[in-house]
Amino acid sequence: MADLYEITFDPAPDTVRYLKDLLERAESGEIQGFAIVIHKSKGLTANGWTGILNNPMAIIGEIEALKVDMIRAKVNQRYDCCGDSID
Repeated sequence: MADLYEITFDPAPDTVRYLKDLLERAESGEIQGFAIVIHKSKGLTANGWTGILNNPMAIIGEIEALKVDMIRAKVNQRYDCCGDSID
């Protein structure tokens, strides 16, 4: 019988640093609300929003801009039919 191993991930320093910066801004009152998309360990994703969103259409516009940025970043990575990178 094959052995099973749990794969664990170390904290991502850039992610932790960015979240701490956002927390400081929220604690100072600069950030009043936010929308978030999360990539969790084991390939899971989640999303949510909270806070004062006086102009939700502006938030949706920012989400769309982020989507375009992420698509453009991935276009630079080409994949073959099996999903393997060919760059």
